[in-house]
Amino acid sequence: AIAIAIARALLWHFAVGTPVVIMDVPLLFETQMHRICHLVVCVVITDPKEQLTRLAARDGRGEAEARSRLAAQKLTAADKADRTSRLGGGSAGGRVLAKNGGLVLTNDEGEAALIAKVSHLLHY
Repeated sequence: AIAIAIARALLWHFAVGTPVVIMDVPLLFETQMHRICHLVVCVVITDPKEQLTRLAARDGRGEAEARSRLAAQKLTAADKADRTSRLGGGSAGGRVLAKNGGLVLTNDEGEAALIAKVSHLLHY
């Protein structure tokens, strides 16, 4: 049902000429949805302890539950970053050169720094 809804939304955006569609897909590689993307931007926290702390704080749960949730994921943040960096295309100064390119943005410095990185990417 979710895949059909996404497909309908993408077709609608294509039909009306939307120049850029941004999708937030937690299981992007696991569901193979990266195959329909022109560009994959993977946002990762490189410090596992920081990732654990932020997850626990975001969900309002304890560290043990956050650790369990991370352990249940098929791919770690490092795995996702690696897969993103290996997508075809490559980049030059952040500009994607070919379809299915991938960029990895780190989110170690906090929300304000990430917003600045994404803003730069969108206005490049």
